[in-house]
Amino acid sequence: MTKTLFLSTLLPFAFLLPAKPQEAKIPFANFQQVAGDYLYKSDTSAIRMADALAHKRHLVVLFSASWCGPCQAVCEELKRIYAANGDKRDWEVVLVSTDKSKAEMFSYMSSHAMPWFAAEYDDTPHLPKLRKLYTGSESGIPNFVVINTQGTVVLKASDLLPLGKTHAECLDKLRKIVSTPKSE
Repeated sequence: MTKTLFLSTLLPFAFLLPAKPQEAKIPFANFQQVAGDYLYKSDTSAIRMADALAHKRHLVVLFSASWCGPCQAVCEELKRIYAANGDKRDWEVVLVSTDKSKAEMFSYMSSHAMPWFAAEYDDTPHLPKLRKLYTGSESGIPNFVVINTQGTVVLKASDLLPLGKTHAECLDKLRKIVSTPKSE
């Protein structure tokens, strides 16, 4: 009885109690869960994925390889889109390489002056999972998907190509998505 009475006298002051802390949401958590905690630049330097993607609205997951001619063409156009957005860019690209080794992946990134990151290579145990997660398939390059911070796919090139769209048309759609100003 006294415990109930005591609690009821405190109830009107409940607003003074600290709010339950909100669990911090990790942007692109489903990607990070499969791809690992670190991303790599062409010089092999590593950065924590959470830091690299901290203030980004979209993530372009690029499935590509050095030995694939169409991949190289897609990368060149993607580099133009990337550069056009400059410092205002609120999206990032992460290469998921299908090269035969980590050295080939870094060589591909370096020789093509890729300004973006690559997912951990480690003999690509995550590659089939990432492809399945985002493209619904475990094969086919070049391919890319655009995901938002919640992990929702907003553009999937592999859905457009069978409809007769070209990679250039898919990249135009990408350009429109990433050029859309952030809504306040």
